Amino acid sequence: MVVIRPKLTDISQQEARPPRVVDFLHPAYPDGANVLLTLYAVDDDGIDYDFAHTACGIICNNAFAEGWLARRLQVDGHDTYQPVPRELLKDESYYFCVGQNTSPFDLASPYPIVTRFDDWEFPHQIWAPNSEYGERPISTWTRCQISPRGTEYPGALSDPKMVIRTRDRTCRVTTCSEATEVAHLVPSANASWFDRNRMTRYCSSPIPSGGRSGIDDDKNGVLLRRDLHWLLDAARFVFVPKRQDDEGNPVLLVHVLQPGATTELLHLYHNRALQSALSVAMPLLFARFALSILKSAAPFLSAGEQQQCKVRVFDSAASKYRVRTMTRGEMTAHRTKSRSMSPRKRSKAMDGEDLAALDSDWGSSSSGDRNEDSWCATEISEAESDSANQPERGRPRKRKRGWNNSPVLDYKSWSALL
Repeated sequence: MVVIRPKLTDISQQEARPPRVVDFLHPAYPDGANVLLTLYAVDDDGIDYDFAHTACGIICNNAFAEGWLARRLQVDGHDTYQPVPRELLKDESYYFCVGQNTSPFDLASPYPIVTRFDDWEFPHQIWAPNSEYGERPISTWTRCQISPRGTEYPGALSDPKMVIRTRDRTCRVTTCSEATEVAHLVPSANASWFDRNRMTRYCSSPIPSGGRSGIDDDKNGVLLRRDLHWLLDAARFVFVPKRQDDEGNPVLLVHVLQPGATTELLHLYHNRALQSALSVAMPLLFARFALSILKSAAPFLSAGEQQQCKVRVFDSAASKYRVRTMTRGEMTAHRTKSRSMSPRKRSKAMDGEDLAALDSDWGSSSSGDRNEDSWCATEISEAESDSANQPERGRPRKRKRGWNNSPVLDYKSWSALL
């Protein structure tokens, strides 16, 4: 006699009310055109202070030391900004102020912001020994301790991808061993940013050899279940340290950035601790956090198209970071302009920054090993589905087919359909 197990509980609709949002504002721009960042209030109907402060600091040109969160008050007919204590943030909006506590802020010299990951300069100084940041919110990252797995790798495991599989063994969120794959922290599409910011200093091999890119180092990868890899690349969640209490060390958790139409991600993963054996580099994990946060900074670009703003950008001609004055329209064009960061052809329907995160296959297309993202598909010639009257032009392209010979959509194809 077969024992029938009960159906799995439907967790997608456990709570009909979606979480509310909290806005973080720039004090030097007019209301309605000053939203730096909007976050879901997913931490007990609020937002963790350190999480919000660090996210705003990234957007505001790494203002981790001089930046502070505040409420705007009216005193004697003038705007004044009152610092917020380091506690759970439950108001509808807060201002991120930079510099001394002076009011009103000078509209002629607002602090600059960063609108895309490629223009963000990695703050190496916060990871230096005896950093001056002390007990500031950014220290939640620098004080977070991880427990690397003590595995000795045989000489045959020279491929970083195999090192990560041997090291992690299971998904570092769910402990699942089935349907797992290696995920970059800094995606391969951002290799130029990785090299420009000298991120190899945090790798196992600071000087890559054998023609391998430093971005494929084992310290820049983690084993995840395939659906979580996709959700991470889509910036639906991030890995972030949070304080347990005033005495204990911060713990690395999953923070859901975009819950979606249901509460499934919140119920399953939000504030869920990662597996203890996580042998990645914390600075590279912080870079992934910045990538996801900067993808969420678009609301600031949507209002007041002719409003001029100070923006920090990377000048590729001079190989320097500069502060420029741009209108909102110019900022939008700058953020969404096409960039050739990946060797593969990009979809015109997608934003370059979005595709940079989704296009995170391990290694280059010339390596010949595409199994991590193949979804068990086999390749057949595209000529099989083309009309017989079409003349053959050069080498036929390949199209992925599933086990039943049906087309298989990859990340780009799915994203173009959504």
